[in-house]
Amino acid sequence: MNDTVQNQDAIDWQQCLILANNNAEIANDLLTLFIADLPSVIKNMKKSLANEDYQKLKDQAHRLHGATCYCGVPRLKLAVQNLEKHLKTNESKKIPFNNIKIKALFNTLLEEIKNVQTVYAANNFRIEEG
Repeated sequence: MNDTVQNQDAIDWQQCLILANNNAEIANDLLTLFIADLPSVIKNMKKSLANEDYQKLKDQAHRLHGATCYCGVPRLKLAVQNLEKHLKTNESKKIPFNNIKIKALFNTLLEEIKNVQTVYAANNFRIEEG
């Protein structure tokens, strides 16, 4: 899959605006803050995964999932939702954590984060009110 197809729809510009009640300035601010926070989110989540601290990873995924609800990043939202759901399901059913599955879901999440960052950087992002 080429990068153009892979990055397509990483950021839903129209959804960003809708989520900010059609206020372009707020939409821009929310997305900019979200993008700026991603490096520390990735670092912390990688540390939790490396330490096999799945409770902390679940909490971090939950926070990231919440943040995606305000930024128009549907593919990233789905990726983090899948990781969070898997962690919650295993925890609630007292199933041993499958580190291979968690790593696969986490790698998908990292790919989607990279896609969002790439699209954001390539577009010199600025939402205009329509």
